Amino acid sequence: MPKVIDPFDLKTLKAAKGYDAGFINKKDKIDLTNILNDAQKKHLPKVDGDRNGILKYTMLSVLYDKTRKMPFVSAYNIDGTAKVAVARASSFKCDQRILDEDVQLSDTFYDLVTDFTEFEIGHMASHNELSWGKNSKLQAFQTFHFVNSVPQVERLNSGLWSKLESYVIKEAADTDNKRICVFTGPMMKDRDPKYVYDKSFRVALFFFKLVVFAHKGQLYCTAFVMSQYKRAVELKLIPGNTKPDLRTRSFVRPEPFADYNHKDVFQVNIDLIENYTGYNFSWKNVTRVKVEDNGHKLQEIAEDKTAERSKSMSPATATATDALLMETGRTNMILP
Repeated sequence: MPKVIDPFDLKTLKAAKGYDAGFINKKDKIDLTNILNDAQKKHLPKVDGDRNGILKYTMLSVLYDKTRKMPFVSAYNIDGTAKVAVARASSFKCDQRILDEDVQLSDTFYDLVTDFTEFEIGHMASHNELSWGKNSKLQAFQTFHFVNSVPQVERLNSGLWSKLESYVIKEAADTDNKRICVFTGPMMKDRDPKYVYDKSFRVALFFFKLVVFAHKGQLYCTAFVMSQYKRAVELKLIPGNTKPDLRTRSFVRPEPFADYNHKDVFQVNIDLIENYTGYNFSWKNVTRVKVEDNGHKLQEIAEDKTAERSKSMSPATATATDALLMETGRTNMILP
C-alpha cells in the first residue's frame, strides 16, 4: 500500500522543489530571479529551508510580501494533457516554514464580520489549475496556504476569477506542447485603500495573470488584468472616495480603464503590469503578445462565442483581431 503523503507536513514542504523554470521546453528558463526589484526582495520572509525567502511547493513557488501579507507573485506550471479531477482541501493553512511572526493572514482575518462574507480567500494559483499529473492531489492541496491567497470580494473570487482560471487551463490544452507557465497576484501600491474593518491591512484593487506558452516553435507571453474596486466600494469594504489609478510617472492609463468595472477582464500589454507594480517579466527568447489598444476586453472568457460572432461579420468590416477570430473560431484572446 503506497504511503500517504501529508501535503502540509513540514518535512514534505521543505522537500518541495517549487515552480519549474524549464517546464515548457527544458532549454529556455522562465525563471523567478529578476521579477522583484531589490527593494521588494527585502520584503520576502525568512523561510526555513530557503535562504532566498521563496516558498516552494510542488510545481508552485510563492514570492510573498510579509509586509502586505499577500503574495507578490505565485508562479506555477500547468500541463494541459494531464488534467485530473481533485477534490478541494478542507481549509487553508498557514505555512509553518515562515519564521517571521504575524506576517500571514488566517481565518481570524476573514471572520472579522460574522453577519456576511466581506472577503473570500482568493486562491492565486488555484487547486483546479494544479490538479494535473501523478502528484495532482499533492499539488492541488498545497495551493491551500494563506500565502498563496489574497482577500477577494465574493463576486470576483467565485465568479470572474474562477472563470479566468478555467480559461487559462483550456488555453493550456491548446498550446503547441500543452505546457504553460503562469504568474499571478495582486497589483499592490503603497497607497492602496485601508480595509474598513482592519485598518492595518490595505486592499489590492487589481489582479493580474500572466501566461508564458509555446506557439509554432516560439515562446510568447500575454497577460490579463481585472479589478475588484467597484465591488469593494459597493460592499463598503474600502472608503467610498477611493479612486483607482493605473497611472505611473512613465505610463498613461489607457482608455478602457477609465471606468474599470469589476465585471470586466482585459488582455493587456505586460508593461502595464510592470509599470504599476515594479515587477520585471522579461525573459530571453520570450516574445510579448502585443495588444494594440492597450486593453482588449474579454467579455466571454471560458465560453466560445466566436462562431456566432463570425457569422455576423463580413470580411470587409472585420478588424485584424476579428479576422483572426474568424479564422480560428476558438478563442477571444489576442494571439501571436
